[in-house]
Amino acid sequence: MPLVEVIPHKGTDPQTIATVVQLAKRQGKTPIVVADKAGFYVNRILAPYINEAMRLLVEGEPIEVIDNALVKFGFPVGPIQLLDEVGIDTGTKIIPVLEGVFGERFSPPANIIDAILKDDRKGRKNNRGFYLYETKGRKSKKTARPGSLSAARHRPPAVAALRAAGGGALCDDDA
Repeated sequence: MPLVEVIPHKGTDPQTIATVVQLAKRQGKTPIVVADKAGFYVNRILAPYINEAMRLLVEGEPIEVIDNALVKFGFPVGPIQLLDEVGIDTGTKIIPVLEGVFGERFSPPANIIDAILKDDRKGRKNNRGFYLYETKGRKSKKTARPGSLSAARHRPPAVAALRAAGGGALCDDDA
């Protein structure tokens, strides 16, 4: 991932922050300085994105259609593939924290993640997630059914981004 969240606390020396930002840039990363708040910035954006994908699954939309539509829209990977890459077990650990701070808007559809985890589907790490993987870790070939998703389905990440920025998830330039 090219994005790196730099998370200082109130006592962090500004020179330390600047050093970490420069180090990230030298490594080819894109650093953003964020506040030490629940979910930082990235998780506050990704959670609604992934939750909306889970809602589409519950409504019967095929996995490949969801991922392909959002890649076509401009995301580097679809939300379901992203969750498989991170690890379903790992990626869902933040949910209770976000729900506790921000409420129900961060709740995934009831029981979908629990059912997947009970079936020992952790994603790429064990070759079984929403997708099945070959032994070398490549996604098995599946043909997506033609379909389309409404533009309204792209709204939750945009709204989350605005809320996160307005809610102090990003630090001031001089932080």
